[in-house]
Amino acid sequence: MTYPVLKEAPRTLFTPQAVKAAMGAKTAAWPKLDLLNIELVKRPLYIEDETPNKIMDGIVMPIPMDQQSAIVRKDTGEAIHFAGKDYRIVQMQELHEAIESATRMAMPPHVHASVKLSEKISNMNFFRAEYRFPSLGAAIQHPTGEMIRVELDVRVENQATHSVKVAVGARDTFCDNAMVFDASSVWSKGHTNSFSTDGLQQFIGKEVADFGLRIAQLREWNGTAISETDFTVLLHQSGLISDNFQTKIIEQFSDEVNTRGQTKLAAYSALTAFCTHNNERFYVKDSANKDNEAVGMSQREDFVRKIVSSTAWKDWS
Repeated sequence: MTYPVLKEAPRTLFTPQAVKAAMGAKTAAWPKLDLLNIELVKRPLYIEDETPNKIMDGIVMPIPMDQQSAIVRKDTGEAIHFAGKDYRIVQMQELHEAIESATRMAMPPHVHASVKLSEKISNMNFFRAEYRFPSLGAAIQHPTGEMIRVELDVRVENQATHSVKVAVGARDTFCDNAMVFDASSVWSKGHTNSFSTDGLQQFIGKEVADFGLRIAQLREWNGTAISETDFTVLLHQSGLISDNFQTKIIEQFSDEVNTRGQTKLAAYSALTAFCTHNNERFYVKDSANKDNEAVGMSQREDFVRKIVSSTAWKDWS
């Protein structure tokens, strides 16, 4: 069974009427970083002097900073990483300003002015800022008659030990699930001397322009009936998620069906619940004792992104 869906969708959700109405909108102040308003600096590392000419035990000597250094918070002195000579510190403020510039160029003023910022830190070295744009969204009506709204958001992750990642996705406001798109929705660069935000504006611009196509894809999934058995097989064959969480995701799918219908979008919603919520069903291991929730959710988003990018998912109907 296939439910009726919208076959055609505008490439952009900015109708001529909306753009005209926004022409007189005032430019709102971009939100300031709060939790992530920190500066990282390099500091020397020290080792005990064990050379033949040492004066006494316990004397330390600095490691040349062109070989290795500590990356520390300037305000607290906490070390968050140890880096080699080619490591380039990327400040969250630099990324914050780059996102402001890129989104301002890509959106009408009234959409840009609607931005809502949330900030998280995890494991002391994982920084995440999420920018939600409530004025850029669309409604989707499930076969059950339930109506949801999907709003664009931009997620910026700066992990000192790995890389900088900018992902464009959406929020399902019905349940606050973080909706993850395929691999093309991610821009990523490492902490190297060559790091720059060049290309970010073009990336954001394309994703904003293509948001209408993303909505059309969700509506197509919303009209595609699937079976629980096929979903179970797809999860198992992906090899990305543990058996325990596969079982939990199928349980979530059963709950989603009651609200959304037994569709591919309901299966997708079960996956996005997995990468959004740290609860009894989808508990992040050790999060009761460690500050690792944001890192765990980011890893789950990567899993879901790989699944919806796979040929098996794309061909599933």
